[in-house]
Amino acid sequence: MKPNCSAHVPAITLLLAAMAAPAFAQCATQWLPGDGRPGTDGPVGAAMWDPDGAGPAAPVLVVAGGFSAVGDLRAYGAALYDPVLGTWSLLGSGPGASIGVLAPQPNGDLYGAGTETVSGFTTYFVARWTGTSWARLGTSTNSYISALAVLPNGDVVAGGAFTIAGNVFANGLARWNGSVWTPLGAGVTGTATGAGASVNSLTVLPNGDLVAAGRFTTAGVVSANNIARWDGTAWFPLGTGLQPAAGPFSYAWGQAVACLPNGDVLAGGTFATGGGVVARWDGTAWSALGTGWYTKVNAIRVLPNGDVLAGGDNGAYGYNIARWNGVSWASLGAGTTGYPFAVISLSELPNGDVVAAGSFSTIGGVLATNIARWDGTAWSAMAVDHSIPDNGISAASILPNGNLVAGGSFRFAGAAVANGIAQRVGGNWGPMGTGILPNSVAAVAVLPNGDIIAGGTFTSAGGVAANNIARWDGVAWSPLGVGVTGGVARLFVRRNGDLIASNYAGIWRWDGLAWTQISAAVAVAVVTELANGDLVAAGHLLVGGGVAVARWTGTTWVPWVPGYWSAVNDLVELPNGDLLLSGRWVYGGTIVNSLVARWNGGNWWIEGLPTLPNSSSLAPVNALSVLPDGSVLAAGNFSAISGVPAANIARWDGQHWSAVGAGLTSNINGSTASASAMLRAPNGDVVVVGSFTSAGTQVSLQTARLTTTCPATAVSFGSGCVGAGGANVLASKSLPWVGSTYTAEATGLAPVGLAVGVRSLSATSIPLSAILPQGLPGCTLLAAPGGTDIYVPTGGRVVMSFPIPNLAVLAGQVVYQQVVSLELDAALNITALTSTNALTATIGVF
Repeated sequence: MKPNCSAHVPAITLLLAAMAAPAFAQCATQWLPGDGRPGTDGPVGAAMWDPDGAGPAAPVLVVAGGFSAVGDLRAYGAALYDPVLGTWSLLGSGPGASIGVLAPQPNGDLYGAGTETVSGFTTYFVARWTGTSWARLGTSTNSYISALAVLPNGDVVAGGAFTIAGNVFANGLARWNGSVWTPLGAGVTGTATGAGASVNSLTVLPNGDLVAAGRFTTAGVVSANNIARWDGTAWFPLGTGLQPAAGPFSYAWGQAVACLPNGDVLAGGTFATGGGVVARWDGTAWSALGTGWYTKVNAIRVLPNGDVLAGGDNGAYGYNIARWNGVSWASLGAGTTGYPFAVISLSELPNGDVVAAGSFSTIGGVLATNIARWDGTAWSAMAVDHSIPDNGISAASILPNGNLVAGGSFRFAGAAVANGIAQRVGGNWGPMGTGILPNSVAAVAVLPNGDIIAGGTFTSAGGVAANNIARWDGVAWSPLGVGVTGGVARLFVRRNGDLIASNYAGIWRWDGLAWTQISAAVAVAVVTELANGDLVAAGHLLVGGGVAVARWTGTTWVPWVPGYWSAVNDLVELPNGDLLLSGRWVYGGTIVNSLVARWNGGNWWIEGLPTLPNSSSLAPVNALSVLPDGSVLAAGNFSAISGVPAANIARWDGQHWSAVGAGLTSNINGSTASASAMLRAPNGDVVVVGSFTSAGTQVSLQTARLTTTCPATAVSFGSGCVGAGGANVLASKSLPWVGSTYTAEATGLAPVGLAVGVRSLSATSIPLSAILPQGLPGCTLLAAPGGTDIYVPTGGRVVMSFPIPNLAVLAGQVVYQQVVSLELDAALNITALTSTNALTATIGVF
């Protein structure tokens, strides 16, 4: 209760002060750096390269492929690794495309071959690193390039599945002489399976001859089964070539080729020649290089001491990377996992360590995505690891201390096994006990006491039986009653502490003691509580008549707004009471596949039509979030909304849409980025969860944080004193954002008395005893007298709320706030004067 005589003019006071205050017109939102991977975010190949040839600079590892980030470094398609320092750096601005083949040269030259897709059209190219950028060699080929080699005279040879290079016919092989592409004879043609011919690997022999391996039956005008030699003038077979195996692998191709110091040729791939898939040609006959491999070998590396490294898709004993010591093969630890899991390149660092690169998520039981280092004993990741990289995040929630809790079907959290649920503490992800099994968490919520609830489809949590829902108290997991049959898809905590769980069969309420089913609704997508306390559910056909938005009366669900939403993805209440929904909608006979629409209590208004990249098809908005000024963020899987370009996230100010920086994007190998949920952090930041690798210009894997350069803060200073009601304490209950209502609460006030709320643009320090003799010792006025309000405490408590005008010019303005308690006797005489601590409130804008 606040008497009418109270002074309440903060808006005018603050506005006048802000006009004279320093300008904060440069406020903007920005994406913060996020999590990186323990490796790259796309398949890669790697090779050692000495950029200055025989110069003093140490060699580095160059990595290229279809990736946009390595660790927490944003690098489009190419990056450098310092093997001594263990650090990553950019190779210029990257090729802006996916490079799949690398060919570093002893003189410091670096060549790469790859693909680039623009507006649905794919270009295949060979490029040379000039020292500052990638320069393409002539015009492109008409299909992919799988291999590169440089001849002794400096000419570059490309091999692949193309039939045209530049503007000349070239069957699978072409030569760049510095000016134009020319064919190598008639190239390669024909295959045993009828598929197109291709060259997959090239190597130059000590005498300058070129060996090509791949999938073909003819080289030039001679029969040559999948491998042949070019002497500069003509093609020659290597014996009977690479022959198919019997049984399921009744085909053959050469995938990798290398040269031993004595000139012998090694071939790897899928074939029966020599008795396996690693074979040796001594100039006269083929023989097996040991046994133990099967399926396919993709990479062969001959080490300086003559040992051979081989890597592929799998090995006979579960490994797919091995070393030949001249007598036998020995695996380099356990193999890789992931899908597809394959090693496509092997390199040796100057200290003898081995680097494996390709497409995998773990190697030797260690979390390392697509690239890893072998020190002779164990494998290790080669980049910072803060991520939850396997299978992604399905749900998340934020604790009062700002920590993020994420659930999904992942196994790892950082380097630790987490099993479906993890918490990010101090910048690193970590497990919560032994997690959830099966590791399938679809929803996460936080109770008022800070306990964490996980819901999904599982039977145990932390080793304890739990029927699809469980509670984490910070130490251990426990079941939540008898659980929820059929699994949990969504969780929501009401202001009274009740927990609402929903799935595709209904809605249940947990009151702290037991579960009660309160709806048999179908396909509930979202449950939320409005400002007036109403519980609202949205989804698909919630109640009769095809209504997909309904309100809970306390005993039953009733239709709330007209219109048939075939699927509602999210629902939020705007400050003026309007509803904003996203989903698929049918209304008035009009079918709209995907949109954002507003209900003002009487009519629907379409506010946004999101579209997919390069398409007129409408795309989903999966999540909505209301900002302090009443504007709304919409996130999902779209490239534009209502014609405004925006990468998967956009902002609506009530009239117009705008992009949020560069938005949320994925790597350059063509995978699609999307956002699935948005959360508000205690400091006002917006946390976005989904499937993406970058937010704006920052590496940000699966979670991203949007903040403002002008944050709102409320910081305590000084000390309160003790009165008849106990310790006087003032705490902020919300933050002072432009366009919002700022709320603070004073507690421990006198049970009988009045409270004076003091607001000011400056601080002071005056003992209350200097103002009135009843001021108790140690009680101090900390906010200079300015605007004041008189309150009658209830239970020793006062809640103060002040609207802040929606004016960006107020950003950065500082307001000091305190409460002084007047203790009264039965005759309303002041018997004591006490005070709370003070707050420094800085107005922010988002």
